[in-house]
Amino acid sequence: MLGSSLMILISAGCLVHARRILLTHVQHPLARYLVWFTYALLIFAVSRSFGHILKHILYFLDMNWLWREISPVSGAINSISFIIIASVTLFFGNIYDIMVQMLKDRKRIEQTSKEILKLTNDLENIISERSKAEMSLKLAHEIRNPVMVIGGMVRSLLKKGDDTRAPQFQAILDEAQRLNELVANFEKNMILPQIHYTQLELNTLTEEAIELVRPLAEQKKQVILLNRSPLNLFFYGNRQTVIMAIKHIIGNAIEACPEAATIEITTDLTEKGNTLIIEDNGPGIAPEMLEHIFEPFYTTQKGKTTGLGLAYVKQIIEDHRGSIHISSPEGKGTVVRIYFPAYYPIK
Repeated sequence: MLGSSLMILISAGCLVHARRILLTHVQHPLARYLVWFTYALLIFAVSRSFGHILKHILYFLDMNWLWREISPVSGAINSISFIIIASVTLFFGNIYDIMVQMLKDRKRIEQTSKEILKLTNDLENIISERSKAEMSLKLAHEIRNPVMVIGGMVRSLLKKGDDTRAPQFQAILDEAQRLNELVANFEKNMILPQIHYTQLELNTLTEEAIELVRPLAEQKKQVILLNRSPLNLFFYGNRQTVIMAIKHIIGNAIEACPEAATIEITTDLTEKGNTLIIEDNGPGIAPEMLEHIFEPFYTTQKGKTTGLGLAYVKQIIEDHRGSIHISSPEGKGTVVRIYFPAYYPIK
C-alpha cells in the first residue's frame, strides 16, 4: 500500500509539473506530450495500485470469486494505459521531428529569400544603370542625325550665293556644328557602368543557384540532379549576376516541367570552355517560339511575365564573353547550354 501510494503521488506530482510547463510553453509539442504522458501514467498508477489493493482485500474477505470477475477489467485498464503511453510517445515523437524539420526549412527559406532579394536588387540596379546609359547614347545618336541634316541644308544654301542671308545661314551652321561637337563630347565621355569582375568557380555558383530554387522544386516533388565536374571551373565574372542568370534558367525548367519531373544539371570543361548544361524532361518549346526566345518582351507565359528574363540572361552571359544555346525538340524536353571562357590562375 505504501508503494502504491508513492506511485500515485509521484505520478500526480509529475502531472502538475507538466501542466505548469505547458502554461509557459503553450505551442511546444514536447510540453503537450509531457501532459498526455503524465495523465496516462497517473491512470496506470491508480489502476495498478487499486487492482493490487483490491485483490488483497477480497482475498482477505474470502471473495476470490469477485476478484476473478474484476481482474480482467483491471488488466484491460492497465493494458489501455500502456497503449496510450506508447501511442502518445510515438505520435508526439513524429510531431516533434516534423516541427524540427519545419523550423529548419523556415530558416532555410528565410535565408534563401534574403539571397534572392539581394540578387534581384543587384541585378535591377545593374540593368537600370545600363539601360539609362544605353538610352542616353541612343538619344545622343538621335540628336546628331537632325543636326547633320540641318548643317547639310545650310551649307547647300550658302553655296547658292544668297549674300543677303549669308550671315544668318552661317550662324545657323555654327550653332549646328557646336551642337554636333557637344554630342560628340558626350558620347566620348559617356562610359557604360562597369560591373566588378572577380575570379569565380562555376561549380560553386551552380550549387548556390540550385539551393535558391530547391524549395520550388520540392513543392512540385521534382528532383534536381547535379553532375558536378571534378575539376575547378574558373572564370572571370560578377557573382550576383551569374547566379541570377543560372537561377533563372533552372527556375524556368522547374516551372515548365510537371510534378515529379527530373532536372539534370551538368558542369564540365569542354573545348568551348567552362560548360553548364541544364536539361529537363518537360514538354519542350514549340519551334516558332524557340526562334524568338531571347527577344525582349517575348514570352511563352502570357500574362505571367514581362518576357525580359531570357533577354537579360543572354545579356549577362555575353557580358562575360560567354554564349547560351537552347535546343528543345517539342515534347522531348529542353536542353540549355551555357559556355564561359575558362581561366586558370598561375600559381
